[in-house]
Amino acid sequence: MLWLGTQQSDQPLELPVATLLRHVAALGGSGSGKTVLCKVIVEEAARNGVGAICIDPQGDLCSLLLDGDPAELAAKGIPSGHASAFREGVEVLIWTPASSKGIPLSIDPVEALPGLDATDRTRAISRMAGRVASLLGYDLGSDDGQGLVAVLDFALSTAMEQGDVSLERLGAQLSEHTEHYASLLSPRKIEQACQRLARLNVGARRLLFHDGIPLDIETLLRAPDGRPRISVVYLNTLDHAEDKEFLIATLVERLYSWMLAHPSEALQALFYIDEVAPFLPPVRKPACKDGLQLLFKQARKYGVGCLMATQNPGDVDYKSLAQFSTWALGRITTRQDRKKVEPTVRGLAGDDTDALLDALPGQGAGELVLLSPDHLPAPTPFQTRWLYSRHETLNETRIAELMAGPRDALRRDSARSSSPVKTTPRSATANTTPRPPEPQDAPSGVETLAHLASVARSSLNDLATAIGSDPETLRRTLQQLVDAGSVRTLENGDVWTPASGARPDLDLGRKVFAVRGLDASQMEAIALSRRRSKTLGVLGDDEFLASVDLEYRMVYKLDFEETVQTNLLRRIAGEEFEHRLGSLYFHPAELSLMTFRPSRGIAFSSPDADVLASEVEDLDGHVDIVSDAPGALPLRESDVRDRRSVAELQQVFEATYEARPSSAALVFVPIWRFLLKAGSGHAARQVVVDGIVGRDVVWP
Repeated sequence: MLWLGTQQSDQPLELPVATLLRHVAALGGSGSGKTVLCKVIVEEAARNGVGAICIDPQGDLCSLLLDGDPAELAAKGIPSGHASAFREGVEVLIWTPASSKGIPLSIDPVEALPGLDATDRTRAISRMAGRVASLLGYDLGSDDGQGLVAVLDFALSTAMEQGDVSLERLGAQLSEHTEHYASLLSPRKIEQACQRLARLNVGARRLLFHDGIPLDIETLLRAPDGRPRISVVYLNTLDHAEDKEFLIATLVERLYSWMLAHPSEALQALFYIDEVAPFLPPVRKPACKDGLQLLFKQARKYGVGCLMATQNPGDVDYKSLAQFSTWALGRITTRQDRKKVEPTVRGLAGDDTDALLDALPGQGAGELVLLSPDHLPAPTPFQTRWLYSRHETLNETRIAELMAGPRDALRRDSARSSSPVKTTPRSATANTTPRPPEPQDAPSGVETLAHLASVARSSLNDLATAIGSDPETLRRTLQQLVDAGSVRTLENGDVWTPASGARPDLDLGRKVFAVRGLDASQMEAIALSRRRSKTLGVLGDDEFLASVDLEYRMVYKLDFEETVQTNLLRRIAGEEFEHRLGSLYFHPAELSLMTFRPSRGIAFSSPDADVLASEVEDLDGHVDIVSDAPGALPLRESDVRDRRSVAELQQVFEATYEARPSSAALVFVPIWRFLLKAGSGHAARQVVVDGIVGRDVVWP
């Protein structure tokens, strides 16, 4: 259990360790006690055998290294056994990127990506390109930034295929083949980017990328003797905001790849980022934002819990906050911040919301209200317990003194090996009953998942042959993976993994076509603009945004050829007919025609024989259609399962138009649903809009 503090009834407030799998957010103003609570959670997780990676932007977390005074701990009601178990059973390290004050941590911006399937690899390369572009000072939302990301994506993919991945080689490749990327970005701008890239290999920035202990997740989480580690990554050794954002983005990317390779149904790691607002803003897009959003969304499936704190919840991306199921609320004084958290608080606290929010400005230091619907029946006020460690700020001189021994030991270990120190990954918490060991010849879950991710689906016999195992032995491993949710079965007995990106249960391969729509922050702004307010400021109730949900709806895209009589002038010139190529979009079950106009959005109607097929206004020319992994899209599965056949679609088309249909493809269109509530939350209405221009849509 996690012992967090004392309730108003003087009873201890405890939560199961598994609570962390659904993430915890601590929100409150400066001095409210949110950071102390997060340090308590880190201590409790480590006392239960779970290592933690802690991002420390301000220096408040380094003192986790310092033992608390035994007399003071006793006076504050801390059992001596708890404090000693933490002190003796946990190792705390302070990592100082680009500095030897603590343990120097180096993160190369360009790395190989072993162990990822094709879909995850492609996305990882795109995120790497974005990190490098941001590191070079480009705004990822600008045309130049997007163009450079495309160039770097292309160059990195080529380097990966050739097996030659390094920062120096990336710069050389761009300089030598500038003309290859001219369609993505002008040669002059690519040359400017190459100059910035070259500067990363000199001066202080070289310390971050090439000097120090190479980043390794297992080293951050566990000591060689098996003890859990609390690794505090101290950001004050970095001078530039871009460097801090890059470091967080790369660390999160490595953690994400690690958890895919080490899935667990129990909590095996904790990721904590303090004062998260600058790194996860609602509108701006720093290099680490995409990675943090992805981690918060996916981590719980793989046994990684997330913890974050901020004194400005109004400055944090709304969709990311919604991924956290347990909230601890300290003193929040500004009306803007209380309004920002109100929708989620209302969903967690119900009728208690107004009173709870009104009381927040008056809370004292260490006084918080815990909202955890999975484990607590109602909002629970409590006082945070005293830390096992001290709560103070360490300067770099003190950090250097305390880390001298661990720094030298890690350097010796790193020098003895060409790769970072490796330890056995944790698959369950210390207070979880271990499973009996598998037979020696049983294939590992990682090996099994890796092969399934590469082939999308497989029969038991084919899988056994591919990884060199007999079917009966493999069956035991598969059953464990099925129980953990990492592997799924089809009706014919074949197995597959969602990590492949494919959806064989829907007969969808690794890639489908999807319409690229507005991003989540743009859709949130549209949703907020649709709220109703009191009439004349008196009658009725103000609405609040309760939820924002995205799903992808399927349509058929049918290509065709059409012969059309030309205009009079062209007929006089001897050109009586012209041949046109085009496509139309149809509802998959109704086979009604989908049209689209930016001013009106999406509509469905019966095909009209009086209109030429090539003159129907639809998505063509208005949207970008890209390929994406169906496993990563929130699909309306019934659209795929209940679709009519292509032959029926072609018959409907031919009965209406004087044109010849050719190939058909599935295309997925983003649709957003906003739930708006009023008053106490009992009155609600749903608004459904397309994800292209945000217009109302009625989907049959």
